[in-house]
Amino acid sequence: MKKRKKKKRTKTKKEKKRKKKKKKKKKKKKKKKKKKKKKKKKKKNSTDTLCLIHLSVVSVLQKTNQQIKICRKAAERRNLICAIFRKISWMECKRTQHLQRILLSNRSDMHTESVGGSVDGPTALRSEKVRFC
Repeated sequence: MKKRKKKKRTKTKKEKKRKKKKKKKKKKKKKKKKKKKKKKKKKKNSTDTLCLIHLSVVSVLQKTNQQIKICRKAAERRNLICAIFRKISWMECKRTQHLQRILLSNRSDMHTESVGGSVDGPTALRSEKVRFC
């Protein structure tokens, strides 16, 4: 003989409501809080970096494998630029590309020794790690 299937008892209204509430709770996920990015305060000296020299960089120029960051405000003190790039006039320094060309041609003015001896052209910059900003 076949066993008769038991009828499931019908749920009361309260039980149905409870189930619905549980489903709603499952659906609601906590929203992740977005982290606010801190705004970097611009230093008055380092605004608008042109390819010019900062005072603290002078000693760095003598060492190899140093990145040279150059700041416009400091560069406006002409004597500093003249000290490092003697043959470069003030107006030439304002044009970044021109300065790059001069740097490549007048490597001797920088008082630096590259790792692989004397190198001319763009490879000189690569060995010195001079950064133009």
